[in-house]
Amino acid sequence: MSEPFSTTQEDELSIKLNQEVNSQYDERPVSIGYSAESQYLSLNIESISRDDVSSIKNQFEALLNGMGVEYEKGIDVTIESNSNTFVKVFIIVASLIIGIILGLIHGLRNRRIETDEDVKYYLDEKTLGTF
Repeated sequence: MSEPFSTTQEDELSIKLNQEVNSQYDERPVSIGYSAESQYLSLNIESISRDDVSSIKNQFEALLNGMGVEYEKGIDVTIESNSNTFVKVFIIVASLIIGIILGLIHGLRNRRIETDEDVKYYLDEKTLGTF
């Protein structure tokens, strides 16, 4: 920004942002942040689809232009996924792999004595017959 942003301007912009942008959504997904030291004004958007981001950005720029605020565009887009879909899929896949490995180990270690050959092999005993 070319000039420092006063607290009244910040409050006015926040009110207009709530009236024009946040009123369209159930939650309040859009907020502003301002650092007086660096004169850095940020538009924070949370829980919005990617399609709505550009329209919100355009509305925000129109608000700034309507207030007569001079600014330089510097876009720092950081998109973070709040849904834990990746973590959920990873846990499911890891559980399946561990389950398969444990199932194979259990299946290979099955040492039940069931036949005459098992008695001869494991116990080294002679059998008279089977039931």
